[in-house]
Amino acid sequence: MKKVLYLALIIGIAISFTFCSNNQKPATEEKQESEQSQMKEESTQDTIQEEIQIEETTDTVAVEEPKEITKAEPEPAPKKEAPKKIEAPAKDKRTKVIIHTSFGDITAELFNETPKHRDNFIKNIKEGWYKDSPWHRVMNHFMIQGGQNADGTVDKGYTVPAEFRPEFFHKKGALAAARQPDQVNPKMASSSCQFYIVQGQVLNTDQLNMFAQRYNLNLTPEQIKAYTTIGGSPHLDGTYTVFGQVIDGLDVVDKIAAVKTGKGDQPVEKITMDIEIVEE
Repeated sequence: MKKVLYLALIIGIAISFTFCSNNQKPATEEKQESEQSQMKEESTQDTIQEEIQIEETTDTVAVEEPKEITKAEPEPAPKKEAPKKIEAPAKDKRTKVIIHTSFGDITAELFNETPKHRDNFIKNIKEGWYKDSPWHRVMNHFMIQGGQNADGTVDKGYTVPAEFRPEFFHKKGALAAARQPDQVNPKMASSSCQFYIVQGQVLNTDQLNMFAQRYNLNLTPEQIKAYTTIGGSPHLDGTYTVFGQVIDGLDVVDKIAAVKTGKGDQPVEKITMDIEIVEE
């Protein structure tokens, strides 16, 4: 009986030991599990800490505001130059003047190709030099001359250099500058104020050839046509500056040229003029 009890005690102790063994891990294993658990816990803490740091970092990073985008100013379009005014030929823009007389008006145009004479004539007109100026020398079938001041002053004290142009010659109605004779004026410079208008006469071919030989003229077809149709004074060509042409009032020139004259070809009855610029 004692043996049986002793054996049962031994078996119970063994079962109890086995149960305890199954419920308790070895120290080494427990230590390992403890270390693993600690590592896992640290790893979890590290992960949480990283997440916190990332979140904190994300929260504290200053988000750079977008730079203000200024709309690029469009480059100014190149300025368009005003279309250049096409200058009309000089002959189409000539200054026109009207010479008023008691016999009627004479309209003339001034040549741009003789600018010194044109400008001087315009200056004299604007200064009133020709106000009540007399036609002081008149020769029928030749020319009428004027330009003295109303007070009797015959000149302004200077000359204008000659501006001879072969295309401008002494056909009827030519407006030209008077001057001193060659002996005292070898450069053929013009008077500062005196001028004349050609009346002349119509010449036949023989008469024209005689003028050409006597004055050594090399006449152009245009000159020949003019002198044999409307007339003129060819012997003055190339020696007196023609700076304009009558375009209306040739009949007035004829009337003045036909008046009675006295000493020095001066009209017996005084004929005066006044000149105005009508188109400049």
